[in-house]
Amino acid sequence: MECIQPMLRFLEAAGIDPGKPQGTQWYGRTPTVWEIPKAVMENPAYRKFHFKDDRELLDKIVSRKGGRNS
Repeated sequence: MECIQPMLRFLEAAGIDPGKPQGTQWYGRTPTVWEIPKAVMENPAYRKFHFKDDRELLDKIVSRKGGRNS
């Protein structure tokens, strides 16, 4: 569930591994555009995805809001 992403990131930052609970409704933490490995970004099989453009756009948005890279 995407709604738990902020909490999973806080736990990870604090060095806490919540583990995987019983059941099927567990997706773990979703990677962000800043965490996509270079090998994936350069893989021809994923050419249809615009990782670099997406990252550049998000970097601009975040820097204007006073966040990362500002």
